[in-house]
Parts: sequence; structure tokens; C-alpha cells
Amino acid sequence: MRRIGIILALVVALAAPSVVSAHWPVHSRSSYISQWFRRGHRAIDIVAPRDANIYAIRFGRVIFSGWRRNCGGWQVLIKHRSGKYSLYAHMLRRPPVAAGQYVDSSTKIGDVGMSGVPPKGVSMVCASGYHVHIEFWVGYPWRSGSYRKSAWQAIDHGPWLPDRYR
Repeated sequence: MRRIGIILALVVALAAPSVVSAHWPVHSRSSYISQWFRRGHRAIDIVAPRDANIYAIRFGRVIFSGWRRNCGGWQVLIKHRSGKYSLYAHMLRRPPVAAGQYVDSSTKIGDVGMSGVPPKGVSMVCASGYHVHIEFWVGYPWRSGSYRKSAWQAIDHGPWLPDRYR
């Protein structure tokens, strides 16, 4: 019985970091969060220099990579384990990853930009400066029963995490 307990503890210790932890996605030491997750803004916005590299926060498979006319412009949607998804929007140009591709925190998925066009008939500014908009979903995005959580809860380490957040 004790042997099984030790094995279970070892499995949890090895598996937990890959499930709960994630890397800071922008490779710029001067990056910072300009908008936090709150009512009316169900994401975090990370400001960084134009063209700074964006990396996946954790391992997953690209579900969508391209342009959407939903104010997000160039964007990437990644499916992670346990029904979690991350969305990265306002990229500078077409993302270098394709749907079906597996990515991890060492895979460049885009460049910081400020792309985005509001849906037809909507008058608003989609991006007022260079940043990446990151949404973290539980369940497939925009489907019944799915919901957004703060991506900040998932981003807790990485070589590019600014000192102010350590």
C-alpha cells in the first residue's frame, strides 16, 4: 500500500507542473500587463515592443491560426490538456503556425502587433497600441458551458517573466 502511495505522489509531482504552470508568452523583458482580467475584459493584455516574439504558454495543438473579424485580427487558438484553450490576438502578421500543429513554450506562434477590425456595423477601436491579448478558456471557446478564466493564473514562470511579477 505504501508503495502505491509513493508512486501516486511521484506521478502527481511530475504531472502537476505540466498541467498548471505556463510560461510568460512574450519574449521581451520590458513587457508588462496593461489590462487585467475583469468584467468587461475577459483577458489579459501584455504590452511589448512591435514585432516581439509571442510563444505558446504551454503544450497544445493549434486549433485556429489566421485572421478573424472579431476585433482580434491575426490570432491563434491552442487546445491544451484537460479541455483548456488559450487564444492570442492582435498579432502583427499571419501567424507562423498552422491548425493541427503541436506547439509548446519554445514554439513561436506570432509577433506582437495591434491588428483587428471591429465586426460590421460596430464602431470601436480594437487595439490602441502594440500588445498581445490572451484569453484562457475552460471548454471550447464561445460554446455553451465554456467560460474564460484569468490567464494570469496559468502564467507563473519562464525566462522572460518580468521581474515585477516574480
